[in-house]
Amino acid sequence: MLFPLLLLVPLKLVTVKMLPFDNKSEMQVVVDMPAGTPLERTLAAEQAVGEYLAKQPLVANYQIYAGTSSPYNFNGLVRHYYLRREPYQGDIQVNLVPAEDRSEQSHQVALAIRGPIDKIAQQWNARVKIAEVPPGPPVLAPIVAEIYGPDYPTMRKIALGLEKDFKANPDIVEDIRHHVQSAEVAKDDVPAT
Repeated sequence: MLFPLLLLVPLKLVTVKMLPFDNKSEMQVVVDMPAGTPLERTLAAEQAVGEYLAKQPLVANYQIYAGTSSPYNFNGLVRHYYLRREPYQGDIQVNLVPAEDRSEQSHQVALAIRGPIDKIAQQWNARVKIAEVPPGPPVLAPIVAEIYGPDYPTMRKIALGLEKDFKANPDIVEDIRHHVQSAEVAKDDVPAT
């Protein structure tokens, strides 16, 4: 009886969501320029994004931080945004109009601005992330996948396929990062005695 119910998720007949989206009044645009980019170019890229944000009716105001992190918040503390202090790193703190003055949820606003901000960032050879304040406790990453298997080549093949699936999913907007233990450790996690 349980097996047919489990099929509902991969067949996309039901969706699974851990926590609902919250209607927050703020979000961040995290900007990463190529390593070695001078501070002035990072600032110019952020200003280009800021010009777009200034024209959005649901954005009350924004503050640009180039080469430094924005003020601490709970999300940034867990994701280590407070450590961002390189000249090629930037952060734009975006404040939305109050929730009672807009019909859109903050998540809908984030989705609406993501595409245009990505296009602007591409013109500057930058990567951007829209970081929303989570509805529950913040986490280091919204999705974590650990791959276990009989041998290293099999695990690597599965991991690369999963990475491809993640990148193809338009709802996954974070950078896809992976960490692989050395092949020796992956072959045998038990120390020799």
